[in-house]
Amino acid sequence: MSLHPTSPQERLEVLDQIRGFALLGILLANMAFFASPVVYIQMAGIDEWESLGDKLALWGIQFFAEAKFFTMFSFLFGLGFVLFMERAEAKGYSVLPLFTRRLVVLFIIGMIHAFFIWAGDILMLYSVLSFILLFFRRSSPKTLLAWAVGLWAVPVVVVTLLLAPGFGGEFSDPQWEQSAYHYIERSIAAYGSGTFLEITAQRMFDYLFMAINSIFVAPLVLAMFLTGLYVGKRRFYQQLHQHETLFRRIRLLSLCIGVPAALLQVYSHQQMLHTGLTLYQWLHFVSVCVAGPGLCFFYITSLLQLCRRQRWQRRLAYLAPVGRMALTNYLLQSIICTLLFYNYGLGLYNQVAPVWWVIIAAVLYPLQVCFSRIWLGHFRYGPAEWLWRSLTYWSWQPLKK
Repeated sequence: MSLHPTSPQERLEVLDQIRGFALLGILLANMAFFASPVVYIQMAGIDEWESLGDKLALWGIQFFAEAKFFTMFSFLFGLGFVLFMERAEAKGYSVLPLFTRRLVVLFIIGMIHAFFIWAGDILMLYSVLSFILLFFRRSSPKTLLAWAVGLWAVPVVVVTLLLAPGFGGEFSDPQWEQSAYHYIERSIAAYGSGTFLEITAQRMFDYLFMAINSIFVAPLVLAMFLTGLYVGKRRFYQQLHQHETLFRRIRLLSLCIGVPAALLQVYSHQQMLHTGLTLYQWLHFVSVCVAGPGLCFFYITSLLQLCRRQRWQRRLAYLAPVGRMALTNYLLQSIICTLLFYNYGLGLYNQVAPVWWVIIAAVLYPLQVCFSRIWLGHFRYGPAEWLWRSLTYWSWQPLKK
């Protein structure tokens, strides 16, 4: 009996809906990185946008989206590992070689994405960290939860120890700021008016620069992986009505934690730019680490609640095709947005304000909903999912329905 990918009929609809919703948040959170050298702007301590509309749009993105949706995808990735593992073992196959091939293919897709489309890729980080999941596949739920909490605390403790000695002073450094201004000019020149080769060179530089900072993001991603693995082992995703009380408590707790932390995230970011104090830099990092998972779980449990209401079932059903084509749509967002902002497209890099970031996302995402629905009306999988599955199972999968 040959092993084959999960058919669309076998998929859990609600997980696809959550994944589809997460793609909207990912798009919103990534718009600043598509449209401007935001990493280097923050390094330089520049408060670039002056109009109230642009500030409100930026604050809205920071409050509702920033750090809330890569954590959601990380959680779903860990949960998906449980489903993948159990199904492979039920067929009598070894998880290790199959999952290894799956991650190698994902790493290659991520490398192409990072170096030839957009430097903000997270797929390579996901693929590397996912190997660690193999060491936890036999762990008890209690052990998984303990490790998840511990890993979440690691970056908070490390950053606290690094920044605590300077809480009373500024973190600005003239040489650091000078480098940041140089990187801003270099990015605008490359993406705004450079050739494809110059843009590719800048992409590689940006990715490697941001990869250094991923050492602080990686523990949080891995913590969310393990939380998803924990939920999968406890089978909370099955028979949702039986866990309604638990979901209600999580929703209330995550709301009470996530909203104040997200407000602190926005406030500390502004104070960090205006005052340059190390204290606000620390507050911003800690608030991101708390607000990200906090509002992430509030969003998930709220969607689980809505999906049980009949009038919402039809509305949320539109999200499922987007979620089933999550990899394709993630890559499409990068392709379309870089065509809008980079010189080999419309060349709007660093010329579009935050209000327009929200407008572009509000136009692009419904188009992805329509595209996904039409595509899956004729095909079993999205094109990227089909390639990923075919290379994972080492045989070309049937694409047409």
